[in-house]
Amino acid sequence: MDFLGLLVTIAYPIVILLGFSWLYKNKKTLPKKALKGTQVSRIVETVAIGGGSLSIITLLAFYRSYDGIPYALSELAPASVRQEYFLFFGCVTACILIAMIMAWFHRTYIACIGLIICFSATGFLVNSGEVLSYKNHKDEIRKIPLALYVNLNDGIVGADVWFNGMHIGKTPIQADLDEVLAKLPNWDDKPYNEVFGVQGEGERPHAMLTIHVPSQVGMYDDSEDRWRKVYARVELDGELLFSDHYRTVTGGSRMMGQLRPCNITLSMMLPKWNKEIELLLDQARLANYEVDRTWVEAMQSYGQHGWKAIRMEVVKEELGFNQVLDAWAAEVYGIDPDINQTIAQDKFDQICDEANQRGKYHTDSPAGRAVEILVSKLNRDEMITLAEKRIHSERFHAPGGRRSSGPAYGRFDFGMTVQYPKEKSTISPADYVLAHVIWKLDALYDSEDDSTDNPIEERIVALFLRDHNYTNLLDKCQALGGSVFERFVLRHNWRIEPDRMKGNDSFYDSIRVDPEEWNRWQYIAATLDSAAGRNFRKNNESLLLGKSSAGLNNPGFPHVFNLKSLGFLFLDPQLGGESLAAKFWPSFMAKKANAEHEMSEVMKKRWEYLVRMQPNASVEQFVESYQPEPRSRFSADILTQLESELQLEVLSGLVLETERLINEINSDRSITSIRKAERDNYAEMARLVPCEKSAALMIQWLSEQADDRGRRVARIESLINSNRLPDQQLNAIADAEDAELRVLVLPGIEKLPTPTRQAILKKLLSDHDPAVQQQAVKVQEKLEAIRNSPHPSRDN
Repeated sequence: MDFLGLLVTIAYPIVILLGFSWLYKNKKTLPKKALKGTQVSRIVETVAIGGGSLSIITLLAFYRSYDGIPYALSELAPASVRQEYFLFFGCVTACILIAMIMAWFHRTYIACIGLIICFSATGFLVNSGEVLSYKNHKDEIRKIPLALYVNLNDGIVGADVWFNGMHIGKTPIQADLDEVLAKLPNWDDKPYNEVFGVQGEGERPHAMLTIHVPSQVGMYDDSEDRWRKVYARVELDGELLFSDHYRTVTGGSRMMGQLRPCNITLSMMLPKWNKEIELLLDQARLANYEVDRTWVEAMQSYGQHGWKAIRMEVVKEELGFNQVLDAWAAEVYGIDPDINQTIAQDKFDQICDEANQRGKYHTDSPAGRAVEILVSKLNRDEMITLAEKRIHSERFHAPGGRRSSGPAYGRFDFGMTVQYPKEKSTISPADYVLAHVIWKLDALYDSEDDSTDNPIEERIVALFLRDHNYTNLLDKCQALGGSVFERFVLRHNWRIEPDRMKGNDSFYDSIRVDPEEWNRWQYIAATLDSAAGRNFRKNNESLLLGKSSAGLNNPGFPHVFNLKSLGFLFLDPQLGGESLAAKFWPSFMAKKANAEHEMSEVMKKRWEYLVRMQPNASVEQFVESYQPEPRSRFSADILTQLESELQLEVLSGLVLETERLINEINSDRSITSIRKAERDNYAEMARLVPCEKSAALMIQWLSEQADDRGRRVARIESLINSNRLPDQQLNAIADAEDAELRVLVLPGIEKLPTPTRQAILKKLLSDHDPAVQQQAVKVQEKLEAIRNSPHPSRDN
């Protein structure tokens, strides 16, 4: 069939040419010259039939489908792929010949005869035996191997993985999914206790996965026989890893002609690694966050897991670990604090080359941290010029002309996200490094002077706006800001109703801001955090308040009411009572829950609103918004976003309000017990606020000669052991007169030896009570042992 396809594709335009050559030799049958009045019409006919034939024949040539789903060339058999290319070039040749002969002989019927011949040959190829077999006999289609990818959390390599007791390899694993499933033992009838053997409280040696077995043709098949239950067992460095929860994993499937691989990431607990990493973190704390090369090398041996332990877990609570991250990145890339511009450029090039070699760039990694260190040392104009060249050289759209808002396609991205450029992407991973520099440079310019446009806002934003119709770049332009972007937005028709917006691009359509539809340009203008945005909000106050109020009447309130999307209400706190947030609050406060079980959600929304409204929200407003139904409970954790002093005042006010409610409903004992529990909860939280006044209340609370003092001391001891007590409270307890209370502090210091807590320990080492002093010495000896012990490493 491959030879036949080639023969027919080449032969039929030759036959057409020979036929017309014969007609040309017999000129007597044709007029010598067309009438002048018909020359224009002949030209039009030539263009119309020539262009139409090209479109129709190309459509026929490339139409391959099964049940209406087009086939991609990559999914056809090799012979069919070659046949497609031959057919395409044959169609183009035939159409050119038809157009030339029409212009030559001025006869439409001759072109029609040629089209009939072309269509016949095309139909023969499209409906040939091989293609018919492709459509009607699915089992004879060339089967495309579907890859199975198995990884361990945080990209950990070298872990042995078993599926239903069958070893499939070491991570990262790539295998043929069909082969694995064909050999996989069936554990469907295996007893639960045998699979999840008792290893410890809440620990299971297997993670249960549910893998979808894809169909090679047709739509997504969700039938029960397309799913396989798999139990995964993992060992790392000879240690059995545990899973304390189920993981459901969906494999590949055929969707709209595309085959998706089966990707599985096993999320397992790493007790040995976590213990060793915690020891390294303690050594950094004991060194006052000043780490050396040996510490960095040891932590690096744990890969992304070690970096994540700092970046995602401890740096939020201990800002000193930012110093550790900087030292880590500087050590890896050899960045000196006194680095000059030339060396900084060399380091930037090194990171770009490394990103291209790895095929990815992660802004939240040692490389990304190194870029942030280098930004202030790089030549700003050279970086901006380089970015301009890259933008000019690439049209920022996805391969194939498809739009996508995902970070994998051809555009700069300014989010703290992992960037994995697709293989067919027109930009390289190094472009994401450059994008990171541009993003940070803009922030650096704004920190120096935000009153005027900086070069990035003048030059880069303008280039991005050039391509805004093709890609989702408007949000990136808004992140960079500048008057260029503001003028661009305000020039559009932001006044018309969303349902009247029309255009060829989604950027000219409406945008849904739960639960309302907004004119896209109107919404962007409302969210501008600049003088232009403030003027827009001031001049259109009634419009914006009306649009915001519409969501209050939605039947889905409070669940569909998204305060984050209405962030423009909170952009002008300097206006005080004249701000949009202050004016919208009465309407928001007046909205009640539709049902009793939604009351806690309404309170959460209210407190979120008041927290964002700072500094214009009062303690009275927080207390007023606390009006729960009898059996509604609500956690006050959201109040931790407030400044410490205000947080204490709000919690104290809630305690008094709870006591008032208890007195009002004292006749109902069941309700009273709930209210008392809430009162105790708020009272305890009021003493856990990280401020000196709260610390004094903590000591007063512990020192009260009450019947439940033992329960209170036990509760404080539990909070200290779980690292939930602020350092201010620890310091206050360490200064208490009661030696029993001072001893409570020491286990917390041993568990989390931050520099602040080490200072508390130093004070307790000279305590006047021998028992306290003796316990402090023991803690000091343990910390010294940690400080002087070798750095643990996976390589050891």
